[in-house]
Amino acid sequence: MIQISDPIVRLVVVNWLLGMVLGLLAAGLVLWLDLGGLRSLLLQSDFALAGFALLFVSFAATFGGLVCGTAVMMVKSDEPGCGPD
Repeated sequence: MIQISDPIVRLVVVNWLLGMVLGLLAAGLVLWLDLGGLRSLLLQSDFALAGFALLFVSFAATFGGLVCGTAVMMVKSDEPGCGPD
């Protein structure tokens, strides 16, 4: 198992992975509920594999970045006037 000693790097990696998992779950939910007929369209397409890959990768990257960015912005700073109070 990989040990990450720097707490900032660990914060970024853990939160990015958490966001990616949430993104994959959200993409799966969109397909499961067939929102906007997306699942039906993808299954009828000649490029279904590329469509599924784009959907899942884009959701994972977006949610990963969102969760990671939020975690980094919520870190408290020792300097006065910096960060959330």
